[in-house]
Amino acid sequence: MSNLKIEGRIVKIGQAANVSKNADKPFMKRELWLEIPNGNYPQTVSFEATQDRCDLLDNVANGDSVVVHFNLNGREWEGRVFNSLNLWKIEANEATQPAASSGNAYNGTNATQNGGNAA
Repeated sequence: MSNLKIEGRIVKIGQAANVSKNADKPFMKRELWLEIPNGNYPQTVSFEATQDRCDLLDNVANGDSVVVHFNLNGREWEGRVFNSLNLWKIEANEATQPAASSGNAYNGTNATQNGGNAA
């Protein structure tokens, strides 16, 4: 599934790390934890940014209210299923930002899937 988005507050931004076993072909990965409101029990969800998208997380900080655009991927391996939420755009949540910081998109295009918010 692609072009999904969700609103939340940043809880943690990881450091970029090379997760490749091949020294000649580095594969960079960076993790973002987002707290998503869910009544009395907010959910913390982990997203990953890979390769050149790792730099998108340089423009945000813990505590920021953001909209994360992502793809949902899944794969089977040795009888188990692994899911990943691949971040491809992150922007300030205009509904909760002060007027002075509006218009703060961190990556090019706008996209919506099935009417938008997955929250």
